[in-house]
Amino acid sequence: MAKRKLAEVNAVFLPVDRSFYEETSNNIMSILRHYADSFEKVGIDEAYLDVTEGANGSFKEAKRLPKELWVK
Repeated sequence: MAKRKLAEVNAVFLPVDRSFYEETSNNIMSILRHYADSFEKVGIDEAYLDVTEGANGSFKEAKRLPKELWVK
């Protein structure tokens, strides 16, 4: 569909390495689960995390978590 929509554009489409993408996704989801009080995976690259307890109900503390993950 993307190729069809971009037929008039000089676009480059790279081959997909599904097994690598799944392995990487599983590794990332494992890390996210560690930080979440509640975790729901909704797609290969999508998830919802509840960090309310881990952040002691503090929005400021919840904002710190992604920065901590980035460093790892």
